Amino acid sequence: MYTIALIILSILLPVLLARKSLAVWQRIMLRLQLQLQRDVQSELLRDLLMRMQVTTDVQLQSHHKVVSYILPRIPRFISEGALSEQEADDFLRYTATLQVMAHEPLLAITQRFVKEHTEVRKNYRRPEDYDAQQEHALFRTYYRDVHMLWKEQTHAIL
Repeated sequence: MYTIALIILSILLPVLLARKSLAVWQRIMLRLQLQLQRDVQSELLRDLLMRMQVTTDVQLQSHHKVVSYILPRIPRFISEGALSEQEADDFLRYTATLQVMAHEPLLAITQRFVKEHTEVRKNYRRPEDYDAQQEHALFRTYYRDVHMLWKEQTHAIL
């Protein structure tokens, strides 16, 4: 009887201890995994905040608006015929020059365009609501304003 109990305990005790230690290790691994996920998420958030850093520098704001809102739309305007490739090259030259010479007026013009363009885009409920003529007219007005500002700035220097 004692031998049977001793045999059962000698087999059962190590199995129970192994099971208990396995459960402890699983909890430890789960905690480490959660901590690692939090670390990765906070690192991603830090990286995102560094890239989206709000700035009071007008020149950087102007650059950000042009690069993030205007430039991605230029290929569409070219393909839809609102802008020729030469005009696109000129536009890029104008904005690059103005970001150095007259970033505040450029920012004001760009913000006005973004606001007007956003209002137009709010009216689109379905893809067939897209009004290319209105968007092209807005961009042509923006292009003309940027061109006029560029002319004013270059004539002011001369």
